[in-house]
Amino acid sequence: MADDTRSIWLVDDDEDDLHLIQAAFFRAAPDLAIKALQDGDEVLAQLLSSPELPSLIMLDLNMTRTGGFQVLEAVRSDERYRQLPIVVLTTSTNPADQSRSKSLGASDFYSKPDHFDALTQLCKQLVRHWLSKQVD
Repeated sequence: MADDTRSIWLVDDDEDDLHLIQAAFFRAAPDLAIKALQDGDEVLAQLLSSPELPSLIMLDLNMTRTGGFQVLEAVRSDERYRQLPIVVLTTSTNPADQSRSKSLGASDFYSKPDHFDALTQLCKQLVRHWLSKQVD
């Protein structure tokens, strides 16, 4: 995907977390297009209807309707989306959740940082790694 069309889909049912993650990504790379989705059902519907895939999906695990594990399983079972980067960003620090996420096809796994500055640094790292553009 060209740099001018880089996009991230944030999937989290917590409005406060969505706002903080959006703000951190904006600080990390203001030119990103960010779409906020509030549950796994929205992700699956958007993948089917969107004319262009996102550059990266940031996925929470614990959501009320369709959770992150179910999203990983559904997305990775469809060959069209197997190469799509999906990074889990969750409150969980449980190694079993990390292991299960990776076994279901998560590209990476992070626990949500406690402080906004740490979240911003994580977002910068994610942009560098997954979207191949250096940020300061």
